[in-house]
Amino acid sequence: MNSAPAKHRFAWQKGIGRLLLLLVILLGTAWLLRRQPTVPPPVGLRESTDVNHVESHRPPFDPAEARFLFPEMVQVVEHDDHFFKAVDDQGQLLGLLVFGPPDEADIVGFAGRVPFLIGFDHRLRITGVHLLPSQETPQYARNVADSLKNAWNHLTAPRAAQREVDTVTGATRTSRALIQGVRKTLARLDSEAQFEPGMLPFAEPARTKVLDLMIALFLIIAIAWLWLPRRVRHFRLGLSLASLAIPGLLGATMLSLATLGSWLRFDLPRPSQWLLALIGLAAFALPILTGRNFYCSNFCPFGAAQELAGRVKRKKSHPGKNLRVGMSIIRLSLLLSAWLLLVAGSAFDLSLIEPFVAFRWLHAAWPSRILAVGFLLLAVWTPRPWCRICPTGALLEAMRRRR
Repeated sequence: MNSAPAKHRFAWQKGIGRLLLLLVILLGTAWLLRRQPTVPPPVGLRESTDVNHVESHRPPFDPAEARFLFPEMVQVVEHDDHFFKAVDDQGQLLGLLVFGPPDEADIVGFAGRVPFLIGFDHRLRITGVHLLPSQETPQYARNVADSLKNAWNHLTAPRAAQREVDTVTGATRTSRALIQGVRKTLARLDSEAQFEPGMLPFAEPARTKVLDLMIALFLIIAIAWLWLPRRVRHFRLGLSLASLAIPGLLGATMLSLATLGSWLRFDLPRPSQWLLALIGLAAFALPILTGRNFYCSNFCPFGAAQELAGRVKRKKSHPGKNLRVGMSIIRLSLLLSAWLLLVAGSAFDLSLIEPFVAFRWLHAAWPSRILAVGFLLLAVWTPRPWCRICPTGALLEAMRRRR
């Protein structure tokens, strides 16, 4: 009599166990990444150009390094002799960057100059200081970077230039060089630069909030769609169009290996990424607890784009058994390779092996564009071809509790 409830209770226990196992794997991966001085991969990062594609000078640092201060950055744009702009995938300004120390400053650490970046928010208050690669001993450089990255946070340039900051025990020369360099850089800004709020147009909060609410509402619909009656599910075309338009073309908000890798490298998602974090939580938790993968079937904008492309030709050809096995091997190989690259501390851009960045077409690298166009064309003849080799989908599918 009680066999059915007991079986259902056991299934839920297995689901929770899989969720805990996933958490252990993610925490272990993050711990391994923490032990390495990795450079965050850019998302389709291009040469430094103006938002309107006006030629500009290349910054004197690797643009990928700016993502330690602005994780959502996809482009670095020169503003003037003092500032660089960190720009997101919509061409909106995230913050300002200052490179230091000044060339004329005779400041050296243990093995040479100690370069760094200073980030500023829309109020022109410091968001962090990031130590750039140098000739300093890696272990000492990491200690200095971890100890001093937040030492000047929330201060304006004049106040930060006057702040007394202690050196780091065991890395005195390196930390002293960083502290002196930051002080001289900020003092120079205070005396030479136009440095007042309103100097640049930052992202418009109202537009972002409206779009976030639209995406959140669609997320609720995509989840609820799994339990709607069959007669309602006949409106599948409307769901696909909404997925393509709202989280796809308008929001470019979706899960990817690059996103998950970025979260593992930079702790938990920042407050500005609350919606993407909510999508990720639902995408992992629901398959584990309910056995239903709503993200791939109902939410993913590229999956919706493939469905819409498939409507061009009604008669489809389906891959044979051997081809399906081969595609499954490719899928798992891509996922495993991405994990190994993360653990090894590689700076390889994971967005290049998935087509999702193509929703930010102007900022996407050519491999992502080729994948997007190629698989959309294939989708005319075969159903959802990318989904058969998608490594992000493989990860979500691996979490799904089998009935």
